[in-house]
Amino acid sequence: MALKSKVGFIGFGRMGSALVHGALSSNVLKVDQITAFDVDLVARQKIKKQRLTLAKSAVEVVQSSDLIFLCVKPQQMGDLVKSLGAALKKKGEKKCFASIAAGISLKDLEKSLGVGVPVLRVMPNTPALIGAGMSVFCLGRSATEKHKADVETILKSVGEAALVSEDKMDAVTAVSGSGPAYGFYLAEAMIEAGVELGLSEELAERLVRQTLYGAGLMLKKSDETAKNLRLHVTSPGGTTAAAVAEFENKGFKTIVSAALYSAAERSKELSQGN
Repeated sequence: MALKSKVGFIGFGRMGSALVHGALSSNVLKVDQITAFDVDLVARQKIKKQRLTLAKSAVEVVQSSDLIFLCVKPQQMGDLVKSLGAALKKKGEKKCFASIAAGISLKDLEKSLGVGVPVLRVMPNTPALIGAGMSVFCLGRSATEKHKADVETILKSVGEAALVSEDKMDAVTAVSGSGPAYGFYLAEAMIEAGVELGLSEELAERLVRQTLYGAGLMLKKSDETAKNLRLHVTSPGGTTAAAVAEFENKGFKTIVSAALYSAAERSKELSQGN
């Protein structure tokens, strides 16, 4: 679905540029609908290269757009939204903002941008860079159905999107936001183990990359649960059963549960400014 809104991007790093690429590739947006700004020179050159409108400041992005994605790092967000809030008060404008910064709550965004300003909070993940992302978002008090639909459409241009209440965002961060790193960590461990078993690093990496890609694709495309897919591979008394038994003996699921709990707690701490 093509959008008619003018859309701005403040911050044009990996995620901001990925959202733009997805929206353009999916014909959700046209080049002349997008205005972007970044303080970094290399990022500004990327904006020009894509023939987008390069704003002179973050405030100019807001002035030129109906929906603005805030794609800066969490530590930069506080000063940014305060300056934007001050500019909005002067003009008496109410634009819609979607923040992808981890740990920045809807309450904090609404407080800085102004009462009644529509805001959304988004947790994307890095596979969005290849169009396979999982983005989860929640709505502020003043966000409308149109705001929801516009943001969801852009997020779906780089993968899948799901709407949740904000109290689920810490868990979402732990599962899908940080989740790709867990997969990479497993791949790293499997490659190292393959080398220890006598494989060359090149072959071990090739085997692991394709194996995890294939397993992920099966999980995505199959109607069966992850558990059932595992059981299909795990013949009683076989090699996979021996490996799974070792995982269970070492408390693999307990370790994963504790790791995700730690990630969720850290997300909660960040949202409280700790």
